[in-house]
Amino acid sequence: DTPVLLLDEPTSGLDFKNMMRISEHLKALAQKGKTILIITHDYEFAAMTCNRVLHFVDEGHAETFPLQGNLPRLYSCLMCQ
Repeated sequence: DTPVLLLDEPTSGLDFKNMMRISEHLKALAQKGKTILIITHDYEFAAMTCNRVLHFVDEGHAETFPLQGNLPRLYSCLMCQ
């Protein structure tokens, strides 16, 4: 029963229905106090699931911001690869 979960592209290859199931499950775990770190390029999944973004800008530099009210910024982060 770990307090921290690290997920790398957990929705890769999933259809929308199963992506929603994963999102709801992760949100329930977060409500129970789990810390969940998700590596994803999936805009819809991130927008539905996450409350903060940690964006690695370049080697050794990162920025973090709340997702609420910042969906255009999330989109920009995902497109600037």
